[in-house]
Amino acid sequence: MRPALEAQLGKEHVIEYLTEYPRHAEALAADAVRAGVATVVACGGDGTISEVVNGMMSVEAEQRSQCALAVLVPS
Repeated sequence: MRPALEAQLGKEHVIEYLTEYPRHAEALAADAVRAGVATVVACGGDGTISEVVNGMMSVEAEQRSQCALAVLVPS
């Protein structure tokens, strides 16, 4: 999926993180929102997506309102 994202957004705008332990996606998403990332793209199943949403929601509303969430579900 990374090549497709890079083709659409440009290589310099895509940073990929793979989860390494439970709730890691939550921490990564919260860190991304706090860092001012414009869009978080989550790819995975319902557990991963849930973690990403929880991480984003853990950040103050003012910060998270500046960050969009895109969800890619592999088939």
